[in-house]
Amino acid sequence: DAALMETFFSTRHSARDFSDRKISDDTLRKAVSMALFAPSACNRQPTKVYSVSGAKKESLGFRNDYNADQYLVITADMNAFTPAEYGDWVVSASIFAAYLVLALHSLGIGSCILRKDMHFGDEYVAKMRKACAVPKNEKIVLEIGIGYYKDEFFAAVSNRKKAEDILK
Repeated sequence: DAALMETFFSTRHSARDFSDRKISDDTLRKAVSMALFAPSACNRQPTKVYSVSGAKKESLGFRNDYNADQYLVITADMNAFTPAEYGDWVVSASIFAAYLVLALHSLGIGSCILRKDMHFGDEYVAKMRKACAVPKNEKIVLEIGIGYYKDEFFAAVSNRKKAEDILK
């Protein structure tokens, strides 16, 4: 039903504080399985997801300003593309990430997408790469903090543009 879908989309937001409830491996696997329906350039499906949870996330240097249960590091396999297709890896991994946060939302799990410095050698990104043993052929695109929503929470408020403002 269209009204149900509109409510679903309008209730998804970036969560910046989560409950202490842990996300099971099965629930995360289900969300990733749902996100696999995301389109990718020529259906190459270059995206990989690395999950860091528990005490390990702090010991490995992951920032945890939001009390996230887990951090998901989203990468794209550069070997899936030719030099002429530069940029397709970012687009494919980003579309996957959008599907993933919607899949998580459908399961009652909040998320906050955190952009990463892909090009200039950020020290934090280097720590993430090492902690997750990301191979050289994969580029880190972004990180997603995830956790169950609290019963009461605040969300950043931003005015949304109207369709007429962007549909030309």
